[in-house]
Parts: sequence; structure tokens; C-alpha cells
Amino acid sequence: KPEVKDQILEMIENEIKNVVTFHCPEDYRQEWNLKEISEEMRTIFPVPDNLYLKLKEISAQITDLIKQRQEIINYLKNLAQNAYQIKEQELGLENMRQIEKILFLQIIDNFWKNHLENMEDLRDSVKLRAYGQRDPLVEYKIESHKAFQRLMGEIESKIAKTIFKIGLIKKPKPVEQMASKYDFFSKGRDLNSNFPLSITPNGLQKNNFISQKSKKIGRNDPCPCGKTNPQTQKPLKYKKCCYPKFG
Repeated sequence: KPEVKDQILEMIENEIKNVVTFHCPEDYRQEWNLKEISEEMRTIFPVPDNLYLKLKEISAQITDLIKQRQEIINYLKNLAQNAYQIKEQELGLENMRQIEKILFLQIIDNFWKNHLENMEDLRDSVKLRAYGQRDPLVEYKIESHKAFQRLMGEIESKIAKTIFKIGLIKKPKPVEQMASKYDFFSKGRDLNSNFPLSITPNGLQKNNFISQKSKKIGRNDPCPCGKTNPQTQKPLKYKKCCYPKFG
């Protein structure tokens, strides 16, 4: 049984192959779009700044179109494997294995729920095909098979495009845990643009930042929640709004 890591690496390689094949038609060299390939690779894993120039260099070295395309695929696969190793070193092997499992299960779960809903809609729609002298059961089998193939492709693509975007939130120091009771009014922001997602006991979540700067709120100050008096449209005072809860 292959490890989750091996399955994810295979998904990444399949995504690379699909992108290159799409932008490099086998018989139409003039339609090759190496620029678009380099841009799409940046959405999957970290790549060198000169990737586009490197792809042009590889393409110029080989005359056979099929071999050109395969060489580009091989080069990108090697880059992805190296990037994965760096990711493992940054997060640690044990953490990476846990991330792989949680990501794998959560994405499959989300897509599977949508798939079941689509299957219910499909069952209702194929009944109408009987009016066109087509067997609804046969139609359902054909369409459900196509839907399942699309599902697997979407799951693999999503995993390949997400795994490199996950990081870990470091455990806060004791001082950082002593947030003011008023801090819940602070607006969240991205903690680290390089790691927009994090692994938590509840699965994947977007990183948020809780402001550690708290300000003493006076009883007669406008309430930080922003509520207004429906009659006067003026901000409610803190003592008449959230003070009873948090004061």
C-alpha cells in the first residue's frame, strides 16, 4: 500500500503533466505557451524566478516535439520533488506526515459531499430521458461514471494545489496567550502570506491574527461592536451595550 506522501507526489506530477499537455499541443509547436505553464506552476509549488527562460532553453535544445514536451515535464517534476523535500525540512517529517493525512481526508470529504448531492440531481434528471426513448438506468450509469472520473480529477488537482500552501502555527508564548477580553473586537489579518492555511485539531483553517494591543474602554465611550441606536442612529455607549457581558 503506497504512503500518502507517494500518492500526493503522484497527484502533483499528474497535475504538471496535465498543464504541460494542455499548453503544448503535440502537433502544433506555434501554439505552445511556455509562459502560461510557468505561471501555472507558480500556483502549485515554489519555482525559480527564471522558470520561463529555462523552459524556453529546454525547448530550444530538442527538435522533436514529443521529446521536448516530455523533457519539460521531467524538469518540472524534479523541481516539484525538490520543493517537497524542502517543505518536509521546514515543517519536520512527522508534522508533514500528519498534514498529508489531514489534507487528504478533508479534501476528499468535502468533494464527496458535493458529489453525493450531484448524484441526487442526476437521478432526477435522467428520468426525463425516458421521453426521448432512452433507458434511464443506462443513462444514469454512463453519466455517473463520467461524474466519478471528474470527481477524482478534481480531488487530485485540489490536493496538488494545496499541499505547498500549508504551514504550522507556532504555539504562542504565555504572554501572547494573555489576550485582553476586548481583543475579540479586533479585525483578523493574514499571519503569513506564505502559509495561508494551517493544520489544527479541527482540520484546515485560514491563519488569523488576534491583536495583542488592547485599549481600555470607558463606560461612556462608543461600544467597539459598532451597534447604533435604531431611533437616533448614534453609536450606543459601551455601558448600555456590551459592558454587561464583558465589563
